[in-house]
Amino acid sequence: YGLIAPGYDMAGVCSKVVAEEELGLDLGLEDSPAFTGADLSTKLKLLGCDVASFGENQPPADDPDVSSLVWNDPLGGIYRKLIFNKAGTKLRGGILVGDAGDYTKLHALAVKGGELPENPSLLLAPPSARGVVEEEELS
Repeated sequence: YGLIAPGYDMAGVCSKVVAEEELGLDLGLEDSPAFTGADLSTKLKLLGCDVASFGENQPPADDPDVSSLVWNDPLGGIYRKLIFNKAGTKLRGGILVGDAGDYTKLHALAVKGGELPENPSLLLAPPSARGVVEEEELS
């Protein structure tokens, strides 16, 4: 997938298989090691432009439990799409272009779960439009 995290996961499985099957080491594992997929969320900077995706950012067209919100600011170079369940109580994923300052917070809400604001559209505006400097930008 071109991302380092899935490579680390695959390498971890491979090393356990080689250690047990080829080298005969007893690692004391209850289950056989298997790669079952990885979180493909990522944040990149392409030519000075933040680009990020997380969670389920392209749900199937026939999924009945989808609601999305879009922020499109061509003058500011910012596009954001947040995918929620139909009730708006769970953030399922999203795509951020131009301002991904709140990526860590949104990624955690989507992947680990967490309580959303009563009005989930409050998550849509990018930090730059709210006059906020996220912690990620400071490091």
